[in-house]
Amino acid sequence: MNKQQLANRIWASANNMRNKIDANEYKDYILGLIFYKFLSDTEVKYFIEDCEWEEDEMVELVENYEDMNMKNAIAEYQEHIGFFIEYKYLFNTWLTDTEFSVATLSEALSNFERLMSENFASVYAGIFKTLREGLSKLGDNPSAQTKALKAIDELFGRKKVNIIDKHVNSGNLSVKFEVFLKKIYYMIHGEEMPPSGDSNKVTLSTGIFAFDCLKRLRYSPRETEQKLSGYLNLIRNNRNTSEGNGAHASYLLTKAQLDENIKAFATLYLYVTGMCYDELKAKYDI
Repeated sequence: MNKQQLANRIWASANNMRNKIDANEYKDYILGLIFYKFLSDTEVKYFIEDCEWEEDEMVELVENYEDMNMKNAIAEYQEHIGFFIEYKYLFNTWLTDTEFSVATLSEALSNFERLMSENFASVYAGIFKTLREGLSKLGDNPSAQTKALKAIDELFGRKKVNIIDKHVNSGNLSVKFEVFLKKIYYMIHGEEMPPSGDSNKVTLSTGIFAFDCLKRLRYSPRETEQKLSGYLNLIRNNRNTSEGNGAHASYLLTKAQLDENIKAFATLYLYVTGMCYDELKAKYDI
């Protein structure tokens, strides 16, 4: 897959998911999906790293209060993080579940509210309201809504590709992200993005500071946007190596780092597209 094909896939996936959702709602909707995945990953990380569970033991994450070990695990997690998600409702479980449907996501969001700790209500209460209400707008019937949700796999699914392909894709995404920001800027403002400082060059940092939706992430108190800020820092750190070789240094990254890079880029492509949608729609009547 070349760079243009990858960009087309991300754009097409975003459009498939947006469907009938209003542009203003779409931003909250897609952020809801991103945040749900973040919470799912946080739970998995907690059980594997802090509780020393094995990955194949994650299937035991069920709401079973007759099992005292599981009952205690649920209570402990709710106390530390503020919520509990069953294995069948974890985001990554859906990527390999052929039976996944819009009903599954609806059940997951309802269960999240039910199993949320009261002590964390001020943080999580109603956080997925827009996402839950937006499900009916994905299509005219459950089958169409489920089909639209399958775009999640295109955006977040990790295909079984070898590490060489991941190095190539990570490097391509890195270079393409700057080009993407420049093109979006030109489409909105009708002029090229101006260089920053005395260098007369447009760099990744120039692109980030040219968009309010990216610039404000660093200082945002919202946990979702702090996660996005972390993705930006990840990208910056990998680009700004001590040797100054930027995207070409991707060969130094491990498989896990490459996966994290690709996830960060895919998320930020989608985030910027969603946040700029109103301006693009107003300018081009799309």
